[in-house]
Amino acid sequence: AFLVPPAPSTRSEVTAAAKGDDRPPTSTVTALSQAVLRCDGSELDSDFDDEFDPPVAPVVGRDLPNTEELDEDLQSLINEIDTGMDDAADSLLGTSATFTWSPDFDSFRGVRGEFSGPTPGPIKDYETPYDAFTDIWDEDIIRLIATETNRYAHQTIENMRNTGILKSSSRLRMWTDTNADEIRVFFAMLMYMAIDPRTSITEYWTSSEVLQLPGFRSIMSFNRYILLNKCLHFVDNAVESQQLSQSGVSSSAGVSRRQDKLAPIIQHLGKKFEALYNLGPDISIDESLSLFKDKRSWAQTIRSKASRFGIKSYELCESRTGYMAKFRIYMGKDDSSYGDLSLGVNLGRESTKVVLELMQGLEHRGHCVVMDNYYNCPSLARYLKSLGFDCLGTLRANRRNVPSDIKVSKKVKMGTIISRHSGDVSIIAWMDSKMVNIISTYHRPDTYIGTRAGKQTVRPVCVKDYNKSMEGVDFKDQNLSMYMLERKRGVKWYLTLFKRLLNVSVHNAFVMYQSSLKRNDKLPVTHREFRYALAESLLKRHRPCSIAISQAPVGNVRLRQNIMHEPEYLTGRENTRRCVICQRQKKSKAVHSRCVTCDAYLCFGDCWRIWHSATKLPGIDIRGRKRKRKE
Repeated sequence: AFLVPPAPSTRSEVTAAAKGDDRPPTSTVTALSQAVLRCDGSELDSDFDDEFDPPVAPVVGRDLPNTEELDEDLQSLINEIDTGMDDAADSLLGTSATFTWSPDFDSFRGVRGEFSGPTPGPIKDYETPYDAFTDIWDEDIIRLIATETNRYAHQTIENMRNTGILKSSSRLRMWTDTNADEIRVFFAMLMYMAIDPRTSITEYWTSSEVLQLPGFRSIMSFNRYILLNKCLHFVDNAVESQQLSQSGVSSSAGVSRRQDKLAPIIQHLGKKFEALYNLGPDISIDESLSLFKDKRSWAQTIRSKASRFGIKSYELCESRTGYMAKFRIYMGKDDSSYGDLSLGVNLGRESTKVVLELMQGLEHRGHCVVMDNYYNCPSLARYLKSLGFDCLGTLRANRRNVPSDIKVSKKVKMGTIISRHSGDVSIIAWMDSKMVNIISTYHRPDTYIGTRAGKQTVRPVCVKDYNKSMEGVDFKDQNLSMYMLERKRGVKWYLTLFKRLLNVSVHNAFVMYQSSLKRNDKLPVTHREFRYALAESLLKRHRPCSIAISQAPVGNVRLRQNIMHEPEYLTGRENTRRCVICQRQKKSKAVHSRCVTCDAYLCFGDCWRIWHSATKLPGIDIRGRKRKRKE
């Protein structure tokens, strides 16, 4: 490769070995059967989100070899997608979709547009990582998460109790309402887990003399973490999807009906990402996957990505830093919506539509859009130029309107450069160990001398510019793959996607903070240092004493509602005591459950509620009384 990044990249640079540049379509597998899916609130529902390993979706890889080596069905689907995208691009140009290619660049009109957008970078400076992060996750959205999490927990408990499936040993019986501070502490725990990944969630609370993490265990008990992870929610399930969409969540906001469970988060982050940062002149459009194995119709398999299986999203990022300004999540389409057109044609048209949606609001500012060969075609490049964008990226030779000289140039000598232009669009093909095609609206067939394996070679400047433009996106992908919050696989797709968006927000906050440091001539920090500082700040500012485990109660805290009454379930016969409420009513019932805050053993359910709410407890207090001696 020409430009070797400091860490392994998730993207291959434009060389002959860049197999990931041949992109096939999305996966179209059927939905996961009800036998595999776990319904919300079930006892099987993601208590240990790394223990559920559903069947792997059939592979439709994106790191494909040359198109001649593909099987006939897959090649046919790829051609259909290309046709759909070409049709969509041609319809945008209308009568201008005619290309006459020439090797003489004296008549080439392509010139890089002057950037006229606002000054790149965050709209304000940030003193700490905490300030940048909380500007994205403000108080309103955190309170909404806490409210909906509490609502969902109570709905789940009630539904399970009504259906008779709430077991006496269920953790849900230990539920106490959360708040905004605890949600932020939960975020900090996710960040710490990403910094120190372990194979199982239980290993973070292990009591092993060698492997234990005393500091981590003091943040939150294992049972409380599992309950928060299980009940984390963002909308009221009782609200119908139609009512939700009428309240302001619509496809125009980048949210489809299938995304209702995550709609407030998607809408909030979409607005924040776009409003808090001004993009630089070079931007890129790419796809990413949130790690999730499933057979839902929108689950994808892209072998060239760090997360090879998951939920696909289209992303518009700043090329220099990888800051993600806009995104659209692909949730699939019903086959019935395709009409008389084939699946591949519709997928192609949808991809072109997404590209244009992501770029709305950035017209005529002089941005250069860098894309790979899944999106690029001559008609789209010309249309983007008419909107004030420049275009640069790789190109598949079988796309419509590509000159025949480029299509038949596969058997030329290594180092050969073939260039053609049609007014404002140029295509430059360069033979390395295989043919690399670059499409641009401002590049001529200029070359430079590069070094590879100690040898000097002549290479096109456009290839160098393309690789350089994708460095920031590679940087973002590397950071997200190194600190994956969604690395634990669960059965709830919306939790996986939420953790992915939370991870992206950490990266965006890092870019905002780093830009502030640079703007004020301060020393930069590494991405790892930023995550450490952010997690530590969240803990120091939002962890009340009552969250830490094994805290001694101060005074009579039984009726205090402004603190968290932490439940604990102990195992072993030696850890049983009589329930204090049952004991007052002269019932002999030994339990393993206790309130750590009150230091009282209680039955989960009615006894727990009575103990923490009744001013006057029922029965007689017989604890501590001495028995009378028999005369």
